[in-house]
Amino acid sequence: MNRHLPLVFTLVGLAVGAIALLLLPSAPGRFEYMVQVVDERPVGEGEITPALESMRAVRALTMRSPTPDLPRQVLLVPRLWGRLRNEDCALGILPEDGLWSALAGSESGLERGSISLAGHPVSIPAILQRLTPLFDESLVMNWSPAAQAALSAGGWEGEASYLLFADTWEERNRLLAELKSAPGALPSPGAQILSPAEKPLLSSSARQALAALLICVGLLLLALQLRGLSREDLARRFGRS
Repeated sequence: MNRHLPLVFTLVGLAVGAIALLLLPSAPGRFEYMVQVVDERPVGEGEITPALESMRAVRALTMRSPTPDLPRQVLLVPRLWGRLRNEDCALGILPEDGLWSALAGSESGLERGSISLAGHPVSIPAILQRLTPLFDESLVMNWSPAAQAALSAGGWEGEASYLLFADTWEERNRLLAELKSAPGALPSPGAQILSPAEKPLLSSSARQALAALLICVGLLLLALQLRGLSREDLARRFGRS
């Protein structure tokens, strides 16, 4: 047993390090905790409520294609280029002129290049990182009267939503509670409140600290077992095992 003890400690060190890497939090979508209020009224009738305006909600339009071709969904967000940054792009960079430029969501099935959208040539200079399902599944464009009119004329059906951006789980919960308690906050009685985020088992900082500790333990175990061993010793030891 003693002969195999160093190998056991080495394998334990490797296992501890591997577990630590699994515990490292994956990069969350930057808009993961966003709350979306879907307005059931026709796009032309909907207006933001004073309560939503005081909560800094952003009115966006989801336009759905009349054909099965890509893109199937276009998300029109006002002042889009001021809300995104180059770090939000998995491939490419944000364009300087966004009038007829768009960004492909990570799950939209689109690539960089050019497409024709409702009779207009549209450039796609970048593919977005994972942000939140609404963005991930869409071709994201800056809202403008021209873009909305062109899509509507092409038979695209629109749906208005009010987007509330939150940075943390706690802020998301506060926004949800405010929506449910503030009188007249919802644009219509049938408005839907969507927030697909799930509560993390551990906070990001706690997972990072635990992972770092386990990695250090794993490396320490490896260092203690491998110190003083030559390449020949390692080959002989692992070869016997």
